[in-house]
Amino acid sequence: MELSELETGKSLKKLCLMAMGVALKINQLRQLRNDQTKIPAEIIFSTEQIEFIKILIPQYEGKTEKQKNHYSENTIAWAAWVIARLGGWKGYDNESPPGNKTFKWGLDNFYAMFNGYKIAQEICA
Repeated sequence: MELSELETGKSLKKLCLMAMGVALKINQLRQLRNDQTKIPAEIIFSTEQIEFIKILIPQYEGKTEKQKNHYSENTIAWAAWVIARLGGWKGYDNESPPGNKTFKWGLDNFYAMFNGYKIAQEICA
């Protein structure tokens, strides 16, 4: 934040709020990536985004049983698995679990893909 070249305090506050929102999502995904309490994904993602995640899953699940998303559908752990795959995580048990950078890269890719998906829907409508 200190290195940003924003000129007003109001702009800095807005930047801080946006950064906190992204950091909160990343931390929720990281902390709940193996959660079995079935916390709903709606806490982080919109209904449209969850439907898009359902479209992405078959593309990112591997051919082996070890590379399948075994979490309950529509939970944060289920969504975190997809976001981690989008961030470059391979999905194997012997691989270290995805961390903040992987989830950040995954969220960046997810939002870019989701925006493209929304644009394509508008064009085709």
